[in-house]
Amino acid sequence: ITVFPNPSTGKFNIQSSAFKIQDIEIYNLMGKRVPFSSVSSGSSLKIDISILSEGIYFLRLKTERGVVENKLIFSR
Repeated sequence: ITVFPNPSTGKFNIQSSAFKIQDIEIYNLMGKRVPFSSVSSGSSLKIDISILSEGIYFLRLKTERGVVENKLIFSR
């Protein structure tokens, strides 16, 4: 699973050809789940957190083979 660009201006792409993503969660540094929008197209997913404040967030992807976590850096 690849997340790019990172850092970004709030829009991230998630590429996953080997694993099917079942659920997506994004958390702020305090561990609170935050809102986001997503659009899926084939093995690619587009995540938009541009409504949030700049900062570091944590992306949690649940797949049929387990959980993958990534740090997201949002800078305008």
